[in-house]
Amino acid sequence: MTITLVNAVGKCCLPKSGCQLIWEKWCLMEALAMEFNVSVAQFGAIFRGIAILLMSFFAMSIAVGAYAEQIWMQQDSGTSHELRSVSFASDGQHGFAVGFGGTILATSNGGETWVAQDSGTFSELNSVSISRDGRQGWAVGFGGAILTTSNGGTTWVQQESGTPYELRSVSVASDGQHGWAVGFGGTILATTNGGLAWEPQASGTMNELRSVTFTADGRTGWAVGFNGTILSTVDGGETWIRQDSGTSNELYSISITSDGRHGWVVGFGGTILTTSDSGGVWKMQSSGTQHELHSVSVVPDGGSGWAVGFNGIILATSNGGQAWTVQSSGTSNELRSVHVTADGRTGWAVGFAGTILAFRPD
Repeated sequence: MTITLVNAVGKCCLPKSGCQLIWEKWCLMEALAMEFNVSVAQFGAIFRGIAILLMSFFAMSIAVGAYAEQIWMQQDSGTSHELRSVSFASDGQHGFAVGFGGTILATSNGGETWVAQDSGTFSELNSVSISRDGRQGWAVGFGGAILTTSNGGTTWVQQESGTPYELRSVSVASDGQHGWAVGFGGTILATTNGGLAWEPQASGTMNELRSVTFTADGRTGWAVGFNGTILSTVDGGETWIRQDSGTSNELYSISITSDGRHGWVVGFGGTILTTSDSGGVWKMQSSGTQHELHSVSVVPDGGSGWAVGFNGIILATSNGGQAWTVQSSGTSNELRSVHVTADGRTGWAVGFAGTILAFRPD
């Protein structure tokens, strides 16, 4: 290429008068066109194409650089209790965090301030789910506890679960009426009336279930748990079918795309599984860690995602999990839950000792 370029430039003669810089650029293009046996116009089009590609690559490099420099900042929770779960409304302003001792924290400003709410229980709360508008919420925990609010957390009311088993996860559909809770002994509970009544569903397993999630319409869902258990349903939980996870590791959390085709599961020993066909096939992804990963959250299109776990680890991907990169959390406290807004620009993680971390646009 160097020889070709020298030959091309050699065919260019300098002008006797006129604007030197403009002439030199034209002369070089003419010479290169002669060398490659194309017209000046054709070479100009090729040159512009190369320039556009280089500019696109440069822009992508800037985006990746900005992504890699994403900063997680500590937020003041006002508690030392372990926080087990965090969930936010679609506005990214209203959210709840729950944990040990019946702890419920609420924010209406994206976590700038967190306020303790009266849960009416000292039971350990393991999971919380909030409606899109931030008005309705459900929390589940030890001894089959189910709590609900319809006023943004001003008051929380206990609902009858009908089980003594510890509940580990809750997911509520966008209508605020259909919801599911899972836990010990393969327990799956479902409601079709906002929790006025919770009914058991047959899971077909006695393995502890640690996480449940559904698409917005409440028809398609998954539950994951111990011994590599992955269950799926396409009829709102009337029937649950076991899927082959390819692992016997404990699985702690699942997050899916809005269309229900792509999903990610995390668990013991740094396990990350992914599917692109609604769970027909689950494949292992390299996490680069042996730490337990307790929670995963992906954006609706599946392009970006975050996973958190033991020793304050935070992993992030911007390419659907083809590569997971460690982000600095600034803490060694175990992180138990992560939630990211739909646009992937704001997120929160919670864990031991009342830890709340957040990232947001500058």
